[in-house]
Amino acid sequence: MTAEFINGEVIIYSPITDEHESVSFNLASLLHFYTVVNNSGRVTHEKLMIALTSNHEPDICFFEAAKAKKLKDDQKLCPAPDFIVEVINKSTEKIDRGIKFEYYALHGVKEYWIVDPRHKTIEKYLLVNKNTNWKKSYCMAISAVK
Repeated sequence: MTAEFINGEVIIYSPITDEHESVSFNLASLLHFYTVVNNSGRVTHEKLMIALTSNHEPDICFFEAAKAKKLKDDQKLCPAPDFIVEVINKSTEKIDRGIKFEYYALHGVKEYWIVDPRHKTIEKYLLVNKNTNWKKSYCMAISAVK
């Protein structure tokens, strides 16, 4: 079971489904391989706590190289990443499209993807006008998510 502290409230989520885990793991693996080959930063998958206005555990985070070098092996609370992916489901969609959307922009996350396995889509948002709002830059249908 996962819980997050949002706006002074503890939000408890149901355990993730096999589909959610498979989608997030496969995407994190691809992103990890890309960043290693290009020496461009660090990708993390699940259970990494990031410190924003509230603490969050995104499904996938990417830290650009300069920020990644500052992370310590035993660090438990990390700064806002440069890129976040959330794999949504019925129980998390409202929060992932709502308060997290706002928090991620407020804390300067440069790019945010929302992956929806049910509808087989990926939405890509880029931060514009630093810390103010998102611009939807891409939405694509995916034929296989597992």
